[in-house]
Amino acid sequence: MSKISRNFFNHVRLEKALDGMVAWLISCATDPDATLCEVGRSFVRFLLRSDLRAADRIIESAVLGADGIPLRFDGPGEVSRILRVQTQHRRIDVYSCAEIDGHIVSFVIEDKTDTTEHSGQLARYRRIVQSDNIREDYIKLIYLKTGMPYDGELESAASAHYCYIGVHDLAGFLGREPAASAPSDLLRQYREYIETAAAWQKQAQRELNMDCGPIQYRFAEKLKARTAAVNSRYGTPDKPVEDVIWKATNLGGSSWTQYRFLGRHLCWRMDSWKHLRLKVSMDIESLLGAKLGIEQYREHFRIACADIGAGTLSFGRRSGNEMTIGVIPYPNHPERAIGKDLDGFLNLVSRVHERFLERITEQAN
Repeated sequence: MSKISRNFFNHVRLEKALDGMVAWLISCATDPDATLCEVGRSFVRFLLRSDLRAADRIIESAVLGADGIPLRFDGPGEVSRILRVQTQHRRIDVYSCAEIDGHIVSFVIEDKTDTTEHSGQLARYRRIVQSDNIREDYIKLIYLKTGMPYDGELESAASAHYCYIGVHDLAGFLGREPAASAPSDLLRQYREYIETAAAWQKQAQRELNMDCGPIQYRFAEKLKARTAAVNSRYGTPDKPVEDVIWKATNLGGSSWTQYRFLGRHLCWRMDSWKHLRLKVSMDIESLLGAKLGIEQYREHFRIACADIGAGTLSFGRRSGNEMTIGVIPYPNHPERAIGKDLDGFLNLVSRVHERFLERITEQAN
């Protein structure tokens, strides 16, 4: 029987709970309990001292001045008042305003787990705070992510002048006094959750665990680079080559990535908790001019794997407008990790990819 977790953060809608936890930590700066008050003030200083990873340098303790230009906040960070703490203020995850060293500082915190910035939200939130009626001296923009960041994600946040705080930064803060010894079960559970997430990310990076969205995406980019030349051979004027990579999360928060090719009719799909799958759109009559049924596609995939010497797993069910043709297990089965065999596995999948296209094209012609 599996152990039942008693950690609050394993039983809630995570992003909202984490937003609330950040807001609660800030509000602790006004708590009558001396220890919790110091935790809150230390947390505000921790937020204030996060760095901006600018393109050519790092600006320590970066804030935006009245002219909207990033500059260093040089004060010691003595928090005298918390003027406001609010979640989802005009869709800003956490918005706060504090008096620090005699200056009014507004904090804009965008809190992410496994998703990424979208729809220009970072720049939009900055404009909201710059144009409201709060007469702050400085604005502190923070991109806080407890999930593993995608390649280029931090650069994108920095281009909007957001400082970055990651799960390892949070773990460091929560492991220091007074946060580590505060008399709060909620804070203890938050620290346990963050420390577990930090350890998992280190392990996922080391093992190339495909349950992790950024690692899925990195693999998809490499597979696309290896198969682009093959795909170009099978494009036609009415079905041009159109290779694209999509990433998103499922309703439960788990990551998925699709590398779609040949007019987006076919895709390699990577999901958290599942192995690498080749899927076909149910609009299969138009694919390469071939009128093949699902079982024929599966048979071509099976033979392609046999020709190359690739093992397969049982096929999945239809999902929406797509059907799984076949499944290739990751090298470290059943853990869904690639480990040290990335190049060999990429070579195996790209050869199956090419042989499969050869077979369905032969039948189409």
